[in-house]
Amino acid sequence: GHRYVFRAPYGPVDGAVEYVFNTIQTRLQVYFNRLTTMDELRNRINLIVGTFPSFYRYFVHVGFPP
Repeated sequence: GHRYVFRAPYGPVDGAVEYVFNTIQTRLQVYFNRLTTMDELRNRINLIVGTFPSFYRYFVHVGFPP
């Protein structure tokens, strides 16, 4: 009753984590000049990550089966 699901090939250029961090960085750049404290930075990152409906598309993009 078990099913094997193998990981997609990983590369530091095209791993799912890199795409997630790139998305966070891109969205954070809009607010970068307005952030003056670490608390503001943490809050903005939490707000950005909270807008992600899921990370599913990132994993499909790098080769995980849909």
